[in-house]
Amino acid sequence: MPESSANELAIRKRRHDREKSRADELERVTAALTRSLTSGLIAIDANGRIVDINAAGRDILGIAHEEPLSGRELRDVVKLPAFANSLQTAFEQQSAMTRVEIDDEAVTIGLTTVPLRNESGAFLGFLALFTDLTPIRSLEMRVQEMTTLAQLGEISAGIAHEFRSSLSTILGYMKLARRGAVDDVAEGRLQSAEKEASLLLQAIERLLAFARPVQLNAEPVDLRGLIDEQIQQLRDIAPDVAFAVNGPTVAIEGDRVLLSRAVENLLRNAVDAIRQKGDGGSVHVTLSDGPAPKVTIADDGIGFDPAETSRLFLPFHSNKPNGFGMGLPLAKKIVLLHGGTLRLQGQPGKGAVATMEFGTAASL
Repeated sequence: MPESSANELAIRKRRHDREKSRADELERVTAALTRSLTSGLIAIDANGRIVDINAAGRDILGIAHEEPLSGRELRDVVKLPAFANSLQTAFEQQSAMTRVEIDDEAVTIGLTTVPLRNESGAFLGFLALFTDLTPIRSLEMRVQEMTTLAQLGEISAGIAHEFRSSLSTILGYMKLARRGAVDDVAEGRLQSAEKEASLLLQAIERLLAFARPVQLNAEPVDLRGLIDEQIQQLRDIAPDVAFAVNGPTVAIEGDRVLLSRAVENLLRNAVDAIRQKGDGGSVHVTLSDGPAPKVTIADDGIGFDPAETSRLFLPFHSNKPNGFGMGLPLAKKIVLLHGGTLRLQGQPGKGAVATMEFGTAASL
């Protein structure tokens, strides 16, 4: 072999060795980076096939760590439809996305995509970096709800104090009116006025209870036992309603008195909705354990228009005849103070479902 050819081969071999060394080093760095990322990372080749998904990404997407992914189609692996569509669109358009939020079923995901190109501009594939924003959005929502309730409380307290002062004056004048000669007609009117004043006073006291700052006396609370106690009391006054409780013993750290009040209000709402519909009915309570304990109270009462859901949590907004509309706002305030959420679902004539979900469990 001529000396020039041998030198050329040696140069090519050294270049190949250097490139392989760089590729191996890049692979090691990439693997270390992928393992270290707390966000999800998906690498996709130019043909739209998955190269890899890191451990954090598998956790977010619910993919087993031992499941082989290399070479598979994106839609076969990613089961969240909106997220999969966004990734597929980014791949097909070879586009970069920066901190885009995607609401997918009960999950919110933040997504950033980066198209990969070589020195000549040829498309090599792309990387997708994503994060589960659901806990952050849930926390933001709870903070917003607590702020709204606090503002409502301040307004309510001011209104209630003004009303109570005026009501005390009115009742005082009624007492003075009775000191003179009062015929039967006037006495009947005074009694009617006192009855209305008494109802107004009840509404004011409930409004003040809603507005009053609450301090939690935390202890481990057995939700199953607490619910059983409230149902036992309701059975005596609502014999036409059937109650059923399913699920394990669930304990959370909380204020037993306040939680009893919240559960009582929700159960009474369910009973009232059944009675408004007539012919009896049933209330089903389901408890579920885990990192976020949950209590679901479902009834087959009159239900409500879903468009009314947010209004039902406002003071004095009630679908019940002669209702004050304070039970749900107070129940929501109590649940929020325990780091949880209270949700309502319903359809007219098809009943309603109230779901309390708490942030942490406790051991009894």
